Amino acid sequence: MLVQFVAILSFATTAISLATLPSSSAACTDDRVSISQTINLFPILVDSWRYSEMSRVFTPDCYVYFGDPNPVLRGVPAVENLLRNLEGTCSQHGITTQYIELTGPNAANAETYLTSHFFEGKDVEPSFTEYGK
Repeated sequence: MLVQFVAILSFATTAISLATLPSSSAACTDDRVSISQTINLFPILVDSWRYSEMSRVFTPDCYVYFGDPNPVLRGVPAVENLLRNLEGTCSQHGITTQYIELTGPNAANAETYLTSHFFEGKDVEPSFTEYGK
């Protein structure tokens, strides 16, 4: 079984102190790397069933929409509870294209593509999926 979804995610910036960093080129690069690392942690936590660590990725007041038929989730506990439905499911989440724009001294927008593959059972033959544009 293969599923692809798009999620609107409000990722945590609490691990990133944007307000205290200077606006130099090096600091901008550091900001982007910190934001990227926070976003990249999401698939690792999901695929390893570490749902209780979602506060490392999402802000406490986050809202998340994983697409139909799922509701809009508000808050980290709601995200963790929904994801617990995946426990025991073999999955592979991959982040590909990522664009991060620093919009102010303590603000940024990030756009990221996420593809999710779900397999029945834990020991499955590798699947091949090809996407193009």
